[in-house]
Amino acid sequence: MTRITTLFFDLDDTIFDFRAAERIALTKALMALHIAPTEALLSEYSRINLSQWQLLEKGKLTRDEVKLRRFRLLFEAFPDVCGGLDVRNASDDVQLPKEAEARRRAAGAEREKREAFYRRAATLYEEALCVGHYYVKDAREILKRLRGEGYRIYIVSNGSSRVQRSRIKSSDLASLTDGIYISEELGFAKPDRRFFEACFAQIRAKEATTRQVTPESTLIIGDSLTSDIQGGINAGIRTVWFCPNARREKGIEPEPDREIDRERDREIGGKPDGEINGKQNREADREIGREQDRETDREINGEIGRETDREPDREIGRKSDGEINREIDRKPDSEAETGTDTETKGEDILPDYRISALSELPALLMRIEADSKR
Repeated sequence: MTRITTLFFDLDDTIFDFRAAERIALTKALMALHIAPTEALLSEYSRINLSQWQLLEKGKLTRDEVKLRRFRLLFEAFPDVCGGLDVRNASDDVQLPKEAEARRRAAGAEREKREAFYRRAATLYEEALCVGHYYVKDAREILKRLRGEGYRIYIVSNGSSRVQRSRIKSSDLASLTDGIYISEELGFAKPDRRFFEACFAQIRAKEATTRQVTPESTLIIGDSLTSDIQGGINAGIRTVWFCPNARREKGIEPEPDREIDRERDREIGGKPDGEINGKQNREADREIGREQDRETDREINGEIGRETDREPDREIGRKSDGEINREIDRKPDSEAETGTDTETKGEDILPDYRISALSELPALLMRIEADSKR
């Protein structure tokens, strides 16, 4: 097994606490629009935002579409909070010719008002999101420690370049890492293998190092199964799934080879360290952990938002959005909850390790180092 020398860290909800930043930024944006930032609004936005970024990862939305569409969906779900603005769709009732023409003109004007309202909300939110930063617990200390131990550390993010660069600038993160790579600047987004290829190419081009930076010598740590873990697998990089509170995402349910738990530090199936990660043992790993993981999956999938794929299929003013809704949002709940999506089948996704706190990472790296010497 090749020794790990390079660490790729996701940024949002791995190093920076994006959930806190999102909540504060949305609260500021809503208040600027004279809308009360209720818990229902904040929670629904968080759910919608995650689902839209997952569509971006699949190539079904552009970044600009994500920024606007998440607010369109939010305010359509809460039409009464928009100060009298009709964010619902115009009626399709049969009208007399003159009445129909007048209604079409009025509907067009109303649609423009809605779109302007969504754009204003998106702008206010992004401006607020650019301000400040919030570190995940232990993140700074772990980065300092690991860099001091000789690891090369890079940030790999799918976020907006303007937002991420502003937040990073307000922090000392640049001094704690060897480089920062953002998908919007590279032209590819995680989990696309080309994103990681671009990262490696830039690292090799910019840094005169005697150590060859390769996928085999790299480990990616991130909270997102659909971008970080799937991306690492696509690129041939070993993966660490950072999952505080054992949170799982819909549509992809991996069976980790190893779990480093806060209360216990052991293999999921009780296997010796030397048996981890070998391809010849992966089928055995699945069998050993399958029953336990299946029960855990049922419990967790019952707790996270089951409504992610239940957004009603409605016309929202643009044909492309309607097509996306029909393609994405009509997926049966049973399919989403059991991980049978043809793009991301659970049995095909196998993160190498899982941690529930960043403070557990040094111990995990020591074990990987020991395994590499065997």
